[in-house]
Amino acid sequence: MAKACNKNTVLLVGSAPGWPHGIIDDIPAIGKLGVEKGIPVHVDACYGGFVVPFLGRAGKLAKKFDFTVPGVSSISADIHKYGLANKGASLIMYADREYRKFQFSSWAEWNGGLYVSPTIQGSRSGALMAQAWASMRLQGYSGYTEIALQLDGILQKLTAFIDSMPEFERLGRADACAFAFRMKPEAEKAIGASTLMFAEALEQFGWEVNRLQFP
Repeated sequence: MAKACNKNTVLLVGSAPGWPHGIIDDIPAIGKLGVEKGIPVHVDACYGGFVVPFLGRAGKLAKKFDFTVPGVSSISADIHKYGLANKGASLIMYADREYRKFQFSSWAEWNGGLYVSPTIQGSRSGALMAQAWASMRLQGYSGYTEIALQLDGILQKLTAFIDSMPEFERLGRADACAFAFRMKPEAEKAIGASTLMFAEALEQFGWEVNRLQFP
């Protein structure tokens, strides 16, 4: 990442965690780089924003990704994922409100006059925001912590099961939320099957497995 930075670099981004591997990037290292080069750092916690912090509070995960990390200037999280809200509810937080002013979108040549919106998207249903707020209030710290621990327990069981099967291998070592795996190429050749065929077979038992071409 340091080698890729130049005079045109406006932002450094890390994931907490990334899809589909469930790996949390080294946010402290990215934050340090941002401080050294004077570049803002954004943490994409859209997938794990309502899981990773609560695993940390429960002592299950030590990796740092939030505003306690020097250099982190903004964090995004999707409430419609593990925040348990309806689709279309997300949030972005800033370490300094000065960054927020660049988020606004304005159009002075609209036939109705000056049009200003806090996002590029423009107007949206207030009901989405209301139900997202209600969901967060309902779950609270204890609810989200319980859900995060349940997810972590499931992750540990599934990854242990995959690790016990010599025909399969994990792609990376997941920290939270998800993990990626595949059938080993030599196993595919030996038994005449594939990872996608395995996923289809799992569906017969009620499992939904996301398929990616290049995980």
